[in-house]
Amino acid sequence: MSASAAPAIRSVGAAELRSVTAVLVDALLDGDLAPWLAADRVRRSTIYPGYLGMLAEPLLEHGSANMIGNDAVALWIRVEELLPPEPRDYETRLRQMCGPQVQRFADLDSAIIRNHPTMRPHAYLAFLAVTPSAQGQGLGSALLDHVHEHLDAIGLPAYLEATGSRNRQLYLRHGFEDYGDPFPVGLGGPFLYPMWRDPRT
Repeated sequence: MSASAAPAIRSVGAAELRSVTAVLVDALLDGDLAPWLAADRVRRSTIYPGYLGMLAEPLLEHGSANMIGNDAVALWIRVEELLPPEPRDYETRLRQMCGPQVQRFADLDSAIIRNHPTMRPHAYLAFLAVTPSAQGQGLGSALLDHVHEHLDAIGLPAYLEATGSRNRQLYLRHGFEDYGDPFPVGLGGPFLYPMWRDPRT
């Protein structure tokens, strides 16, 4: 993507929770983990707004978020020794939102927490989401480059979980490397691919 065509990236906060959630839902509704979390798409579409909004709340409050239009969003948070506290009233809200599917959503969240590295400070990319209509335009890469430039300047590594081979390849192109073995999100579920990026000098 040429400099003249570079997309406008803006920083967003808690006031834009609704816009951030809308992008997450649109981008992830048919994502790699979606069929396992809730096989019925209609049911999934009723769960995702509340679930993803709940996860986005503390990230917007305690982390940083960047958006391109209403098409792409990246949610980051700095991790020192422990992950930030779970969302407010997490268990109660999760049961209310997910109903019979609650265990799979809880298993996903638990697997991510259980496998998260805590041995050194890093920036955690919790979400990188691009709506289907805007994919293939370099928006995800632009959001990654935007933050990587800052991380390189301050010498901070980054960590994420890729949800499949396609986005794993994207992250490999941006300097991430596999970090240990893939781990399942739950019994019989799909695998997440932990990845780490050391800062470039």
